[in-house]
Amino acid sequence: MVKKANWLVGPKVEGLIQTESVLESTLAFCAMIDPRVQSIEPQPVTFDLLSGKRYQSKDVLLREHLGDGYQPKPYTPDFRVRLQCGSERFLEAKHRRFLEEKPEYLTYPGIFSELGLKLVLVTDELLQGPLEYNARMLWPHVSQQLAPTVAKRFKAIEEEAVEFRRLLQWFSQSEILTAILQGLLATNMVDTRVGPKTALTSAGGKKTAFGDSGAMTPLVKQYDGRILMIDDQAHEVLGPVHGRPAVSLRAPDGIQHEISVQDFQFQVSIGNVLDPETDGLRNRHPNAEEQFEVAFRKAVIEQTVALEAEGVTWPQRLLIMRERFERDPKFSKRKKKFPSERTIQVWMKQNLRHGVHGLRDRTFESGNRSSRHDVLFEEILY
Repeated sequence: MVKKANWLVGPKVEGLIQTESVLESTLAFCAMIDPRVQSIEPQPVTFDLLSGKRYQSKDVLLREHLGDGYQPKPYTPDFRVRLQCGSERFLEAKHRRFLEEKPEYLTYPGIFSELGLKLVLVTDELLQGPLEYNARMLWPHVSQQLAPTVAKRFKAIEEEAVEFRRLLQWFSQSEILTAILQGLLATNMVDTRVGPKTALTSAGGKKTAFGDSGAMTPLVKQYDGRILMIDDQAHEVLGPVHGRPAVSLRAPDGIQHEISVQDFQFQVSIGNVLDPETDGLRNRHPNAEEQFEVAFRKAVIEQTVALEAEGVTWPQRLLIMRERFERDPKFSKRKKKFPSERTIQVWMKQNLRHGVHGLRDRTFESGNRSSRHDVLFEEILY
């Protein structure tokens, strides 16, 4: 398949950059309009996933091992983004169909986690549709600034929600889009295309990240106060968002973002939502038994991916792996029943979302708890 090159320019990249697909370009546009991102670098470095070493390029890696019998496993992420807080993330855009055909990519975030790095896989499920349209529309306005008098007029809007077309009576389209980027106006970027009938809410100038629902500075129905662990970082759960099925969070760096109610429900179900008052788990380190279980699950995922690449069907995979692990002296003493196909798929999904942390057994969190039937609990779990 011949890839079509796309050329981009923007305030967060150096010069003209090349992307290999429309999906990559959309991911770059999203990073450009995200206030957390300071700079974007395409094809930044090549990793040997077997040794964990970094190389300037894939060619440099292959030349180093030319003729020595070693077969490296090269991988070059689509982007490296440096955040305002000083940390960095590697980003990869992939179609869901590609991941179904090459499921070994689902293990890459876990490999990066072991190297002390963060890799985020983003699929067409998020990047295609309204978000693509909105990101491309907002991108040209990233470097623009509103005149102080214009910004003051936006802040003076008292209506809870006003349609885009009504604002055109007093502001230009460019000023309205710039106001959205600067956090003066808020709307849903993921689910709906921004257009004349789009309802915009006054946000007061608090810039936040474009999360799963794409909204900025949401109005929360009722404060929650629990903690959601994402990539081993504690995000404060602010509460359910008024007017849409989303939950508002505050990241450790103070940036507000959202996740869908469905995703939040999933996080609750796997034990990633904690109550600081009752869960003494925020800084909890796994014991030896838990570390053993994580190692087992990781090994199962690695063998599943390898057998999948060989064309082995699920029933055959389970038989082969069960026999291998029963003979393996490292795991033969494991007392639990060998996992089913569905359980392994859940582990792979958790590993994709959270890295090695997602493979931790959550049973240590069970036990008698005082009931906490607040508004958020009732709304999401029942």
